[in-house]
This record gives sequence, C-alpha cells and structure tokens, in this order.
Amino acid sequence: MSPLFARRKMRGLLSAAVASAALLALPAIAGAAPAGGAAQAVTGDPDVVSSAITSNPLLTSNICYDTEIQAPSGAVMPVGGGGTWTDAASLSRFHLRGYASPAAGLAGAFTAFPFGDVDLNANNPIAAKIDLNNDHCVLLQWPLTATQHLDDWTITEADSGAVQDRSFRNSNPGSAALDGSAIVQRAGLITGLNLVNYSIDPNTNRITYVFDRYVNPVVALSAGLFGFYTQDGTLVTGAAAAAAGRTVTVQFLDPSAGGASVADAVKVGDLFGALSLVTGKLGSLAGIDTINVAGTPGTDRPNIDKATPVGGLGGTYVVHYDKAVALPIIGLPLSIFGVTENPPGRTGCAAPAGHRHRGPS
Repeated sequence: MSPLFARRKMRGLLSAAVASAALLALPAIAGAAPAGGAAQAVTGDPDVVSSAITSNPLLTSNICYDTEIQAPSGAVMPVGGGGTWTDAASLSRFHLRGYASPAAGLAGAFTAFPFGDVDLNANNPIAAKIDLNNDHCVLLQWPLTATQHLDDWTITEADSGAVQDRSFRNSNPGSAALDGSAIVQRAGLITGLNLVNYSIDPNTNRITYVFDRYVNPVVALSAGLFGFYTQDGTLVTGAAAAAAGRTVTVQFLDPSAGGASVADAVKVGDLFGALSLVTGKLGSLAGIDTINVAGTPGTDRPNIDKATPVGGLGGTYVVHYDKAVALPIIGLPLSIFGVTENPPGRTGCAAPAGHRHRGPS
C-alpha cells in the first residue's frame, strides 16, 4: 500500500477610540459562574473564576473575578472612553492561551513548520473595561483581524495586577478555561490540524475536507497532498485546492482527463496538506489523516485498525492491520509513521507477524 494516506492517525490594530467605542457598545453580561477548570478563590485579593467568549461586539471576551474589581493603577483611559483603558502596558497582562506548545525549542520534522500549533504568546487585547452590568468582570476587545479566531484558544490568563479590588489591592495571577472554545482535546489528535470530516460532490468531482482548526487560505495549497482511494487501492490525488475557514475543497480531474470519479472513493485523506493560521500562533501542518467513506467496503489493501504499546519497550507499538501483511521485498519505505500530540513526526522500523507490524515510533 502506498505510504500516502496509508494510515489514519491514532492520534494594524484599531485606534483607542475605535476600541473604546466597541466596548461601550457591549450589552449586559450575565453574572459569571466558575468555568470548568477555573481555580477557586483562596485569598483575600481578587482571584480569577471564569472566562468566556462574548457574542457582541465582534471578537470580545471576558474574564471574571470573585470580587468587585476596577482598572489597575496607572491604566490609561482616553477621555470619553467610558472607563475603557487602552495602554499596552496594562493590556499586556491579559493573554489568550491555547492547545499548543510554547515557542521555544520546536522545529518542524520536514519543513520550517511544526506539526503542532505553537503559542507565540503575542495576542493581547487592544482595550479593556469593567462590565457595567457585572462589576466582577473585565470585557476584553481583541484585534479585529481576519485571522483572529477566539474559539481556537482554550484559556484566558491574567497576570498579577491585571485589575484591582475596591481597596486597591492587586489581583492575583490566574487563569480560567475559555467558555466557547471550539477546541476538543482527545486521544489521537495533534495540536495542529486534524481531518475530522469530508463531503463528496460527484456532480463537480470535488471533495471538501473538514478540519478541526482554521486553515491558512493564503499559502498555496498542494492539491497533490489531498486524495482518495478506490476499492482496488488506487490512489487519486487532487488537481486544485482552495481553503476557507476550517475546510479545503479539492478539485479532481474527470476520468476523461486521466483522473477518476470521486463517486468511487472508499477512503479520503491528506498528507501534511494544509497549514493552520490563527493570530498569535505559528502556523502548523496537518498530520497524516484518512477517513473511510461511510457505506463503502473500504480498500482491498491492508488497513491499520489499531496500534498497541508494547509493555516495557518505550516508544514501541504493535500496529495491527485488517489483513495479513509482509515486509516489502526490497527495503522498507516510509510506511510506518508516528506522530505525537505536539510533534515532530517519527518513522519506525518494523518486523511483521501475520496481521501485525512491530516497530519503534
């Protein structure tokens, strides 16, 4: 079986006036309850209890404390700003953080881009104000950029002194899970792009690949890194591709032009075919993903159906196929590929045993 798709991974800123106006337009926010994962109050100073994405105005969120709060000492409030503060020094104390690695020490396995998202810790709000309808919460306006996707983050952090209580005591450093995040952490995923769904359109001979993260629409996509398998194991790759939101739509050549009909697809997949793009993160590559097409028999070739760690042998797995397998007659191509959660990828050597393939990852 071709190594391509051979396995499914088990795995500028607004002005102060505009920012102030945006926050002034905020509607009332309901009283905040502690979010999942938020630390409960343990001191007499303000402690973070929750955070959430708000629906209006665009690209705003809040972070809430266990007591009444006010702007920090030294915050710069423009005249007529309605209590909004806009100075970079004060706003730098708030951070969106995500399901990603820190910037230090990461390098891509095959390119300048890693497979896992990298949090650059460079996404700070452009304005903040105390919610007029809930004096325990700060409303945060984030930069209005095309790649500012708040739901691609998972946590709001606040440094010490981000706000003060009514006795002018600085708030404690803290963080809370970001309610409204679209990120779902579960086994088998990398922190970059994961293929989670597909849509086949035989009329246009296109397949739309759906990812769980935002796809970079600027970088030219390599359509040849997206494809599908027919039942006999034939791999058909794309001719053109375009990204929008979390999707990539790929055009395939018609059979008359040397291609094949997507109606014959039994498995769809991509091989590092897309790159993520979110403000505040270093773009990361998708991994190796395939999805069996519902209602089809699958390919006639061996397909991985599970991988089991070998006890006492760190990094060694038994990879199980749905059919008996054997090593290639000459050499061992890149046919076993392990990807960690926030990885570089790793290849492994292997020894077959019936339906099993053993090797380090």
